[in-house]
Amino acid sequence: MTRAVLAEHARNTFWGETRSDVVPAALPRAMEESGIALSWVFTGDEDIQLINAKPTYLEGRRGIELAYQDVAGHTVTYIIVPGGSVVLPERGRVQIDRWRPVVKRENGFSLILWRQQGMLCVMASDLVSDDDLTRFKGYFVKVRSSTEPYAVY
Repeated sequence: MTRAVLAEHARNTFWGETRSDVVPAALPRAMEESGIALSWVFTGDEDIQLINAKPTYLEGRRGIELAYQDVAGHTVTYIIVPGGSVVLPERGRVQIDRWRPVVKRENGFSLILWRQQGMLCVMASDLVSDDDLTRFKGYFVKVRSSTEPYAVY
């Protein structure tokens, strides 16, 4: 699963469109096509902005993908797919604010994985140094506390 997320993140970074002006129109379509609705969604602040939303297909699971960009130009990909029977390991869990997601560094990227409302949620970025990882964890808190997914189908 992490390889598939990193491949999708790489596509976002190299080929993704910056479409923050059309996100309000793209988001309902992405939710409808993905089968995942968002009761509310973090659209951004002075540090990070939502720049794209689209349906995705990851490891046989239909989902939604949100792309953010921070002020330094780093892309953060947030993918939500039905969690099914996916069990996240205890190893690698880190306390971030009031949550304990799995935090991994893999092949020059950082990943934060958690379950929410029966969904598997993953954020990926190239923020890997200790300082960058602290910033990435801050982005996780903003997105996690302000985005509420649920399965429509």
